[in-house]
Amino acid sequence: MELKLILVIFHIIGVALGLGGATISDVLFFYSVKNKTISGDEVNLLKAVSKVIWTGITLLIVTGIGFLVLRYLDAGSINNIALLHNGRFQTKMFIVAVIFINGLVFHFKVFPLIKKYTNLSLQNEEIKKKLPLFAATGAISIISWYSVLFLAFLKFLTYSFSFLVNIYLLILFVGIIFAYFAVSSSFFPKK
Repeated sequence: MELKLILVIFHIIGVALGLGGATISDVLFFYSVKNKTISGDEVNLLKAVSKVIWTGITLLIVTGIGFLVLRYLDAGSINNIALLHNGRFQTKMFIVAVIFINGLVFHFKVFPLIKKYTNLSLQNEEIKKKLPLFAATGAISIISWYSVLFLAFLKFLTYSFSFLVNIYLLILFVGIIFAYFAVSSSFFPKK
């Protein structure tokens, strides 16, 4: 089997794992917020799904590097790799970096707090203060994974990196605001 085909297969698996895991973890988290508690089983599921997402991120990064190495070998010089000058590709790399950083924030900031309040009310003041962080990490995760997927298939997009990143950041901003109000409405029900 050709190396490029192997890279493509594992790249697609990486996207599937990351996208599927991000979708499941967001749905699970919003379900828990709606119920105002997160059970031990839900925490364990989030932990397992987190491992799936990290596997997806790892596959994306490793196969992405593999693609660049193949292109480098074909081009003979890093400057001759046309893909590096493609706005859509640059935007995908930017978004993958955002996914990675967001994953670290979730793993080291959000998840420990979720574990701390397992089987306890999420109506706690400490949790309420973290609502913007919860909403932001969830929105960033789901929007970023779907953005990478769309950019991978919308090959006709020939816009510049700055244009595509600005569109992505605008969608991200709107998504974070929407997620914050969705989470807040569960924590602060209308009287």
